[in-house]
Amino acid sequence: MAEWTMEEVLRLALRHETENFEEYKKASEEAQNPAIRAMFRFLADEERGHIKLIRDKMAEFQVKESAGGCRWRTSSSTISPRRLSTRGCSRR
Repeated sequence: MAEWTMEEVLRLALRHETENFEEYKKASEEAQNPAIRAMFRFLADEERGHIKLIRDKMAEFQVKESAGGCRWRTSSSTISPRRLSTRGCSRR
């Protein structure tokens, strides 16, 4: 069983929630069916809430959003000015 640090867990969670948010948002923009579009928007909003919760925990545990060797890039302010694009980062 792998040992995880609090930093690794929170960064992993943030990466997954951010990626899910981006996918749901993109799908909501592309969906033609209004009900499907609304469901993707709902799911994106849920992920946005999860991102906030994780960031709150990161602040509580004094965990920075980026690790030393990982390339984290800021992107548009869809979530917030601190939104991250985390593709390409992996757990070490």
